[in-house]
Amino acid sequence: MHESVHGLISKNKKVNDIVGEVFCAWPVIVSMKSYKVKHLKHHQCLNTDEDPDYTAKTDKNWQFPMPISRFLKIVMRQLSGFGVFETFRVMSGKSVASRKPKSSRRYKIARVSFYIIVLGGFIYFDHEMLLLKYWLVPFISWTQLINRWRRIAEHSGIEHQPLEMQTRTTKHNFISRLLLSPKNISYHCEHHMFPSIPQYNLPKVHEKLVNNKMGRQSIYISKNYINVFNECIEK
Repeated sequence: MHESVHGLISKNKKVNDIVGEVFCAWPVIVSMKSYKVKHLKHHQCLNTDEDPDYTAKTDKNWQFPMPISRFLKIVMRQLSGFGVFETFRVMSGKSVASRKPKSSRRYKIARVSFYIIVLGGFIYFDHEMLLLKYWLVPFISWTQLINRWRRIAEHSGIEHQPLEMQTRTTKHNFISRLLLSPKNISYHCEHHMFPSIPQYNLPKVHEKLVNNKMGRQSIYISKNYINVFNECIEK
């Protein structure tokens, strides 16, 4: 969905948007239209009051460095399933709703039909428990936790940096790619500098930047997600 928002799935805009909506956004109960408005504004107005991501992080649960006790409470809330409500609140916030283009009747019918067909298909073939165990439970628990942790890693705990530099790239290994940051998503500085470059080329961008003196000075790098934890949690 993220790649589709930047027009990177297909040069054909219709194909790009259909793949992003139907196969990426709708399965996780969000609208790519809403996400597109929010995410592109985030790029345009990074870390300012016009940035929807920035303004959504005003409460104490986004103040870093954070006490370990508060962090553990957040982890438990995300794993319990209650964190999903915050996700929906952010995705449908006032700043997003005021800018999102009005959905056509065809779009609304297509989206409702998608959910009816998927749910109906699982019920018809007597596999509703598969949908519950392998989609709903992971979606409201682990998915919410890793999304939260990635959002923390991307822009938090580096408030000492200049505002335009408060973006972090986190190096990752096989385990973190498998469970936490697939598709090179942790190359976040590189993505903000060059949002039109597809995810599979971001490692090349990273390599060129770190091998260049000015490039090294323009990005903030954490060695791994444990390093991010140490930067974000009070000693």
